[in-house]
Amino acid sequence: MENRSLNHQTRLYISWDAPHQGANVPVAYQHANRHAYNLYLQSAIPYLLGGTSTFRIVRNALTLIDQPAPRQMLMNRVLDNGQLDNSWHTTWQQELRNLGYPQLSRNVAVSNGSECGIGQGFQPGATLFYFNGKANTRILTDMIGSLGGMFMLGNLTGQPAFYLDILPGRNEFFFDFQCNAQPEGVTQQIYKGKITYRKVILWLVNVSTTITDRTRNSDLSVLPIDGTPGGMYDTELNLQSSSFQNWAIKYNISASSIPQFNFMPTVSSLDIGGGNTTLTINEYRASYVGANPPGSPFNTPFANFTTAFNQVAVSNGSVNNNENHIQIAARNGNFVAEELNGNINVRTNCAAFCTNGVISGNNPVCTSQTYAAPFATGATYNWFVSDPSLATLTQNGNSVLVSRNGKAAGQVTLSVSISGPAARLF
Repeated sequence: MENRSLNHQTRLYISWDAPHQGANVPVAYQHANRHAYNLYLQSAIPYLLGGTSTFRIVRNALTLIDQPAPRQMLMNRVLDNGQLDNSWHTTWQQELRNLGYPQLSRNVAVSNGSECGIGQGFQPGATLFYFNGKANTRILTDMIGSLGGMFMLGNLTGQPAFYLDILPGRNEFFFDFQCNAQPEGVTQQIYKGKITYRKVILWLVNVSTTITDRTRNSDLSVLPIDGTPGGMYDTELNLQSSSFQNWAIKYNISASSIPQFNFMPTVSSLDIGGGNTTLTINEYRASYVGANPPGSPFNTPFANFTTAFNQVAVSNGSVNNNENHIQIAARNGNFVAEELNGNINVRTNCAAFCTNGVISGNNPVCTSQTYAAPFATGATYNWFVSDPSLATLTQNGNSVLVSRNGKAAGQVTLSVSISGPAARLF
């Protein structure tokens, strides 16, 4: 509208965890998606379901990666052959840069990535998903299966190996699936998906066949950003090892998962460098503080921004210093409220508390001792002692003088409550 000299009457533009430089989905998960769709197409399921709503739901889910929006937004997108195709993203980024930001509004940003530069809780190359195990039928199921059960499975999946079930004997399945985060500086396997079927004819002779086996290696051009700070995506996968057996089936499974990953990198939501300079892994891992914005060439085009500070629970019970993508928390909500109210001097800053907020000072106290907490501009410090009969406090901002009362002796706990105005600390 500005380029067309139209008055948009917009005073404030708020960008909330938006993909100015793209979004990230671990490449290994994309390989798994491609593999799943390949197996789906090889089966008879698409032909049986035809034009049903179930068919469309499955097809749309497995082909979401090929829709225009993901093609434009994904920093790294893989094809079925395992190669990268980032051409749509590159074109889209150039179009955004050419368009630029609005000039007649105040532009601010919210990132759900950690202000302290704390990552998602795992290192490059970590195992994000692991599923390995064996399942086999029991003797009664073997007899029932030989009457046609597995034969039907062969027709359904398009795998002729299952036709072996017309012969009496045990059926065994072996599964081996693994997705790894992008490694750093090396090429190594990041996806493996294998299913093996073995028929033990007459419960004596083993005949094995591989149903599917696909592996994919990492690409050195991809930065290891799966675990770096940014708006978190929680897959809600909480896999655990298990075993089970009854008259029909027996299985033993080893499984694990890391459900969270960096979906919206902080550097993307803050548009660090404006897309005009190449970002290294150091920029992805850096700390970005609203009160202390980075300088050129890694500056942000926004007049003000805030990042995340509080811990967030993840589906597997762990905690994360990055918030969920586009999560509205008290801190960023207060920031936006202040901006909406025209308080343009709001500058969030909890950098002093990025390290453990330990009270410093010697222990024990003989007569008196000074203690201190991390300093934060504009913060208010209130000191407390668990037993005032044993010690007296003389407060001085982020420090306090603890004085022993007479000859009193015993143990006390010293604590401090730190708060601040919305313009400085949430």
